[in-house]
Order: sequence, then C-alpha cells, then structure tokens
Amino acid sequence: MILGATYNLAGLTVVSSKRALLPMGPGVNRQNLIVSAGDCHSWSASTSNSFAYNTSVGRTIMPNHSGVGTNNVCIGSAVLGAITTGSVTNNVLIGNNVLAKTTAGATVTDSIVIGQSTGPTSNSNASLTNCIMIGAYNSTGLETASQLNRIRIGNNGHTTLFIPAAKNTNISGSTSWLYVNTSTGQIGTVASSQRYKENIVEISDEDVNVFDSLIPSKYNYKEDTQKELCYGFISEDADAKMPTVCLYKNDEPESVKYQHMISLLAASNKKLRGRVSDLENKNAELEARLARLEALLL
Repeated sequence: MILGATYNLAGLTVVSSKRALLPMGPGVNRQNLIVSAGDCHSWSASTSNSFAYNTSVGRTIMPNHSGVGTNNVCIGSAVLGAITTGSVTNNVLIGNNVLAKTTAGATVTDSIVIGQSTGPTSNSNASLTNCIMIGAYNSTGLETASQLNRIRIGNNGHTTLFIPAAKNTNISGSTSWLYVNTSTGQIGTVASSQRYKENIVEISDEDVNVFDSLIPSKYNYKEDTQKELCYGFISEDADAKMPTVCLYKNDEPESVKYQHMISLLAASNKKLRGRVSDLENKNAELEARLARLEALLL
C-alpha cells in the first residue's frame, strides 16, 4: 500500500507487508523497486530531488534523505539512517546499520559497503567516493577523514589475514615489495625518493658496529609441522641491541624490520670493503719494500 501523494512515480514497484512511506514532492521519482517486510521508509523525506533507478530491500532505507538518490542497491535495515541532504549515487550497500553514522550532507558515490554496522562508529560528515568497505567498522582514520579510492576489509578486531591465491602466483618483471603499516593496517610500497624524506645522513660506523653485533640465527617455527629450516634474526636480540630495527606488539618484541637490514648490510659491507682495501694497500707497500730490500741484498 502506498501512502501519501507522489509525483511522476513511473515504474515503481512496492512490496510491503505493512505501510510504505515513499518519496513525495516535485522531484523525479521513477524506475525503483522497494521490498519491505515491515515499515518501508525508503527515501520517505525525498521532497525535491531525484529518486530513480534504485533497488531497496529491507526496512528504513535512508529515511531522512532529501537529496539525490539514484542507481543504488540497498539491502538491510537502517541503511544510511542519518544522512539528509548529500548525494547518494551508484552504490551497493548491504547490511544492518550500514553507514548509519554518516550524517548531514555527506556524499556516498560509486562505493560498495557490506557488513553489520560498517562505517564510522560516531557521527561523521566524511564522504565516501569510489571505495570498497567490507566489515570495516571501527577502523583507524574512518571517523572524520573522507574516504577516496580506498579499500578497507575487516576491522581492528580481526587478527589474521589469509589470501590463498597469493601463494599460487609468481610475479615477474619490475616489481616492488609490499609492506604493512602495523599501526593502521595499510598495505603499500615504501617510497625511496628524497622528496619524501628528511634528516638524511649516512649510516655511521657506530650503527654498523651495533648491527654487526646482532646474531644471525637459523630456526623453525613451532607451529610449522614440516619444521622447515629458516634463517633470520631474533626480535628479542634486536630489542636489546638495536631497538630501531625491532617491531613491537603490545610493547613486546614481535618481529624485525628486515627491509632496514638491506641498508645496514650495505653499510657493513662498505665498511668491510674499506678495511680490505686499506689492508691490500698496506700489503702492496710491504711487498714493495721487501722487493727493494731483496734487491739490495742480491
């Protein structure tokens, strides 16, 4: 049953077991599908702008929205419950309380959001553009900053990540290592250009001496049933001697920053080559002196 006057409501299909509150006013409202098992408040406050080409399945889909809402698929309950005037276009929003705290005039465009309570955990006007968010509630940086061209999967409660297909893929050609920011969970490459750096100084002999005191070890991991032999460093040793190359979890040594080891190894090798060169020069000088002495004796 449709309650209230509507305008240009061409192509609308409504299936509801109770009442249905739909867009009213002079806006363009057409080609929408709304399915609800309860009170259907889909875009019920849309009084002036376009509401077209949407599919809404659930209860209370954008009940306070009076802005533009086109080409969306919304499935769940209380989807975008606080948004009012912003543009909501070309999205797939699935789950209960999806982006429920995205408020006022925030825009949500070209995004896929899936999961219970996915989105900021406190009211935010931050916009979402060309993003994929799956189960990403209570994520660092999500509360106030607008999200643009980002993919967020999981939340701070997740502890383990598996990507099985990665182990079946060999990459050739020009490649770069991927790193994980253990504070935010962000994955990416590390920039090496001086444009991104400051306080650039050469690694000192003191740094090299401390690095050389680290003990290279071989071992296997306790949980590895194959007992594969591995080579590396022990984080407790790094913590005691060179904390700057140690990674911590809950204030305990957890791992080692192996990407830093490359530069330290290069510096150590450079120092060693310098010592070898000095010894070679001294040896050449001694051989020359010996040759002169032998010439005098003969």
